[in-house]
Amino acid sequence: MAFHILVRLAGAGVLLWACGLVREIRWLAAGMFLLAAAGLITIPFSLIALKQRLRELEKGELNEARKY
Repeated sequence: MAFHILVRLAGAGVLLWACGLVREIRWLAAGMFLLAAAGLITIPFSLIALKQRLRELEKGELNEARKY
């Protein structure tokens, strides 16, 4: 999960860096900015899923699965 977040942040960073290089071509810079923002949208959902999964493990889902 942490790797996923790091990859998303790195990808957004590269896109924003490239966006700064192509400021003369406004539509391309805007597209890169939108792609960077879209790539970051998944991070909060990933953190919510991780929190839910940890809560499930704390409740003993793993112990219940061992019974079978």
